[in-house]
Amino acid sequence: MHAPPPKTPLFTVICRFVRLLAWLARTAVRLRRLEHADLETRQHILQQMGAECLRILAAEVRTHNAPPPANGTLLAANHVSWLDIFVLVSLQPCSFIAMRELQSWYRLSAR
Repeated sequence: MHAPPPKTPLFTVICRFVRLLAWLARTAVRLRRLEHADLETRQHILQQMGAECLRILAAEVRTHNAPPPANGTLLAANHVSWLDIFVLVSLQPCSFIAMRELQSWYRLSAR
């Protein structure tokens, strides 16, 4: 059996929460600027923002024998938490499509 992870001190939790709120505020401003940016700039900034969020939360990302996907690769991820999105975008420039969007595509192609 695995031992439970040590508890994070309350002060550390509060500091991370405050840093996360500041990150969210900066992110809102940065996302507005991204509307007019080219694709390469947008992907680079999104990659940085994902990595920043993981650093604030002290999330450790480990990869095992996984070469980075080439451009044009489709990755289907049945993610378990909202952190998965930040991990994926921090590792590789990517775009996300919601299941709802895929369902509407299917309905259009079935006609």
